[in-house]
Amino acid sequence: MHTKPSPLILMLVVVTFLAASILPEAGVSAQGETAGANVPAPLRPLNTIESKTPTYTWTKVVGATNYQYQVYKDTTRLADVRLPATVCGTSACSHKPTLVLTFETHKWRVRARVSGSWMPWSEYAVFFVSAPSFDSSFNGSMAGWKSRSAAKWMLQPAKVIAHGELMKWSSLYRSSGLFKDFRYTAWVNRYHPNGNSCLAFRMGSLTGSEYDDWYPGYLFCLGEDWQFIILRYDAPESYTTLHDYTPSSSIILDAWNELEVVAQGDRFDFYINCDHVATVIDDTYDRGYVGITMFKNSGSFTTLMVDWAKLSVLGKLRDYRNEAAGR
Repeated sequence: MHTKPSPLILMLVVVTFLAASILPEAGVSAQGETAGANVPAPLRPLNTIESKTPTYTWTKVVGATNYQYQVYKDTTRLADVRLPATVCGTSACSHKPTLVLTFETHKWRVRARVSGSWMPWSEYAVFFVSAPSFDSSFNGSMAGWKSRSAAKWMLQPAKVIAHGELMKWSSLYRSSGLFKDFRYTAWVNRYHPNGNSCLAFRMGSLTGSEYDDWYPGYLFCLGEDWQFIILRYDAPESYTTLHDYTPSSSIILDAWNELEVVAQGDRFDFYINCDHVATVIDDTYDRGYVGITMFKNSGSFTTLMVDWAKLSVLGKLRDYRNEAAGR
């Protein structure tokens, strides 16, 4: 048998519900409009960096006596550091731990201790540790470069060359590590072209068994008919054409050409001899190796020559939509 609760009990239930909805949970301080003032903001590292041992910098919180920051790779905590407020200057605080990071994406957060209590954590700041920028002239040295296929790449006094193998790709890659956001440029020439000659970027570390095709990643190529094409290689003999063969007045036939790609996030801008020729949006691969690759599709003699290759890591995302006209 059920009885109706009395009006007094119903009133107590309503009051309890309202109180629970507006009062903070036990152990969590209600900061109201001042909550932001007690939460430090991560300043650096952010976006893409080149140092594997970065200094962590955040905004100073007035009245804070201590700080704590944590560094993660995915869900694995790599560092948990507590520091006195003496690490702060006038407006910012910083600390350089002994932690050595890998060429991967990381995240970190920071919080402050004020009036004897730890304040809420900041939002995570995400950054990618990139392999360092390089400028390879190939004048007597191939340091930092390795072959990705069976075909040999040979060093001459002022360039590196490959003759290729029939119906195979011949690939040379920068072995120092992975890159994410960058400007990558090379000065190349194909003698008696009979297949594609390409900049390779955001590439993986796999090679097909039959054609030595390097994957996964992206290719920016000049074909034997002196048109350019942009491909995304996903698996052996499996690729997606992101920009089909296109002629360009910027291409110098049977001569040296400067190929360049600017990669930032999911946007790629392509240049031939400093002229903007294409833009592609694709978010399939966000990091990888860079290199040079060629395909030989006939038995006639051919040579791909690379005079120099260089890469600048882009640490801050920029908008290149309005920059093409000024190049």
